[in-house]
Order: sequence, then C-alpha cells, then structure tokens
Amino acid sequence: MESTIQISQPAVEQQVNISAFRKAVTSDFVQIVAAFIGAIAAVYYAPKAVNYLYFLVILALFWRTKKDYFYFGFFFILVNSPGNLFFETSAAAVKRLPLYTFLPGMSFSVFDLLILISVAKIYYFKLGQGKKFQLTRSAKFLLFYFVLVSLPMTFIIGFEGTNQGFLNNFRPYAYYMIVFCFYMLVDKTEDLYKMGYLFTPFLLFTLFDQLFLLTTGKLFVSIINPETVRYIVKNTVTGGARAYFSGFLLMFYGFLFGLQLRMNRKYEVISGIGYLIIIFALSIFVLSATRSYLMMPLMTIFAFIFYSKKAAPDLIKLALVTVLFAIIFFSLNLISWDMFMKGIWPRFQVFFDVIFGSSETGLQEFDTVGSRLDSDLPELLEGISLSPILGAGFSGHFRNYINDDLGFLNSILVFGIVGFLLVLTFLFSFLINVNKWIKKRFALEDEQVILKSVAMVFFGIFLGYATTYDYFTVMHTYRIYFISLLLGSAEVAAHNIKERRNHFFKHKFSKS
Repeated sequence: MESTIQISQPAVEQQVNISAFRKAVTSDFVQIVAAFIGAIAAVYYAPKAVNYLYFLVILALFWRTKKDYFYFGFFFILVNSPGNLFFETSAAAVKRLPLYTFLPGMSFSVFDLLILISVAKIYYFKLGQGKKFQLTRSAKFLLFYFVLVSLPMTFIIGFEGTNQGFLNNFRPYAYYMIVFCFYMLVDKTEDLYKMGYLFTPFLLFTLFDQLFLLTTGKLFVSIINPETVRYIVKNTVTGGARAYFSGFLLMFYGFLFGLQLRMNRKYEVISGIGYLIIIFALSIFVLSATRSYLMMPLMTIFAFIFYSKKAAPDLIKLALVTVLFAIIFFSLNLISWDMFMKGIWPRFQVFFDVIFGSSETGLQEFDTVGSRLDSDLPELLEGISLSPILGAGFSGHFRNYINDDLGFLNSILVFGIVGFLLVLTFLFSFLINVNKWIKKRFALEDEQVILKSVAMVFFGIFLGYATTYDYFTVMHTYRIYFISLLLGSAEVAAHNIKERRNHFFKHKFSKS
C-alpha cells in the first residue's frame, strides 16, 4: 500500500503521495542522464544530420509531454554547459548544439525553438485557462519603458562600431519569455521539486570535472572534444591552474534546491540528501577558488536563517556533516591538503585579508579588483556618459561597452538612470509580493518553501548584482534563463495558493 503524507492547516488539507513522487524522481533521473548522454553523442560523435534530428525529437517530445518541467530543466542544463560541454555557440563551430536555418539569414537555436514551441503549446492547449500573474505585475512598467524609450534609443544611437544588428543584440533578452512559458505550462508546485532533482547529477559531474583538472592538469572536455575553445583558467594569486567551471547557476540552483529540501523534508527521497546536495555545491564553489561563487551562496544561507525556523539546528548539522565530508575527501586523497592550502585557499585568503583589514595593499591592489577599478570602470562610465538618463538601449554602443564584471552599471548603460530605477522598483516590488504570499492563509508548506527559497536566493543575486555579475541585462542567456525560472516558479506557487483559496470558497458556498 502506497504511503501518503497528509498536511492539515486551518480549513485546508493537502495530500502528497511520497511513494509516487519517489518513483517519478527515479524515472526522471534515468531519463535526464540518458538525454544528456544522448546530447553528447549527437553533438560530438554523430553525423551532423543525427545531431539535428536528435534535438528535433527532443522538442517533439516536449510538444507531446505533460512533464513540461522536465524539458525546461533539460534545456537549462544545456544552456549552462556543465563540464564545459556544449560551450561553443558561434555559427562557425563544427561541434555545437544545432542551429536550424529555415530561411537565409534566419537561424534558430534549440533554445529559440523551445520558446516558439512553448508559445504554440500554450496557444493550442492552455489558452483560456485563466492564469494571471500575481507577483510580477509591475514588469508592465519595464515593458512600457522598453517599447517607448529603449527601442527608440537603440535606433537613434545606431549600430556603428559593431557588425551585429538589433536582432542579435536583443536576442538574449527574448528568453525572458520563459517566465511566461514556464508559468503557463507548469501547474503543480510538486513539479518544481521534481525539477530540482534533475540538476543533482550534474553536481557530481562538475565535481568530477574539477578533480580531473586538478589531478591531471587537463580539461575533461578536451577528451570528448579536442577542438574545444575552453582553456585552463590561471589562478591570479598562485599562478597555477584553477578549477574554474562552467555552469555556476546550475550549481547555484542545485544548492538552492538542497535548502528547499531541508525546509520541506518530506520531499527528500533519501533522508538527509538535502545536506549532501548543499555540501557538494559548496565544495564545487570552494574548489573553483572563485570568491563571488562562494559569497553568493553564503549570503543565501544568511537569508535562510531568517526564513527557516529550523535554520539553527540545520546549520549545526550541516557544519558537522561538512567536517565529516572534508575528512573523507582528504583521506581519499582526491586532492591533497597541501594542494588545497597552496593552490586554492590563497585566493580566499587575500579576500578575507582585505575584508578584515589585515591587507597592507587594500582594495585597490586586491587581485583582479585593481584592474576593474583602474580600467574597466572608467571605460564603462565613459559608455554610460553618452546617454546617462535614458540609456543606450540595445545599440552598437551598448554592445561595445557592456562589461561582465561591473554588475548593475550595465543596467544603467542599457536603460539609463530612469530605467535602472524601474528595474529596482520591479525587483523590490516582486520581493514584497513574495513575502506577502508566503503569509497567505491558504499557503501550504510546499508553496511557502518555494517562495521563501526564491526570496533567499535574491539576497545572493543582489550581492552579485552590486559587485560583479549582472543577472538582468548582460547578454548571457543562461543568466536570463535562471532568473526566468525563479520568477516563473514563484508565480506557479502563488497560483496554487490562489486556486486552493478559490476551491475552498467555491466548495463552502456550494454547501450553503
């Protein structure tokens, strides 16, 4: 007899079939690993025609499936290039995810087709279902600004100095459509937890990829694709190889999912697996010797303290399990303690030296920060100075000056000060709404945890946005995809709360 867990709250109750959930997670695990291996075979080993056909079959399955979360998760994995796979995106690349050219000068990537099929699927199967946005309504002001200001500024400034036109400059931002598509196609909060499990195998794969580099001095991807454009990143403090990895946001989402499981433990298919997921993710961030990759998750953990009543005992247990994991890790000699202290820790040490005032050189001479302050910052400020109030839109000027290491200043470059204030207004409005919906009477633990985790992760995002990484306006599809999944997931949770409330009152009045 299948086990069920019943959750009762005032006037509402919910049943979660844990046995069925475990079966679904196991099935999804097998399928996501098989689909990923199939993608590797299609891109790197199969003839070009097979590569094209493989992803068309995947997209055809997406059209027919009711497990939409699976395909959004699968393409999120691909866009993050785990293990440096599928990293090549130029039209000239031989071994890459297919680019479908239907008309001269009009090509579509698999991610473009994902959005087009999603929109068609919504039109044919979901039109008229009555879903309305609850948390992101203030985005309409950004849309008005984009149409009335950013688009005109794009063409007023023009595309001089770049061989890219408007469509190529704007293309990454079309992926914000994923917010709409994900929300319209994914109905159950439970599916959000299933999607989180899709990413867990790639934590292990990325950790293996890092250890392979540190122990052999070679990139694992070079075995699969000797012509890869990826290269070994140099440690700017020690001078040696650095276990830098691709797919940070995939790992960050995995880390967030670990926290979700600790906040809602009935979804742990194995007791304590949430701890392991968190530890694997943190290990990856530490081995990468990338300070921002570690600081953002730590900021998310800081937010976790405020959003979870179980945070204190959970963090104590996490610390103990981490110590045990570290002892096992170094006992197995996966990497030596000496290698860690000489090749990885120094990049963190110089950061803590600056933070705690023990550095003699200060921030200006702090590793890569000095070059950003001395050269990158003046250059970006020069770009902003052309149109500081309204921004440069998606013009050639924007393309020439955009910088991946200076966070929110890129938003000012694109939208100007006026548009940047609208971006901040939207973000804060969204988080205020999230916190309101967490406290709704009909919000059960499933929805509350999703909403809390989204609020928590934005603490980490804001740290990156204020210091280094722009998650909203830099031309990186994987970042926009990540933000879209977060916004869409929050909307799914809010919709389920609203539907439960409507069902309750409908049932109550029908009895009377």
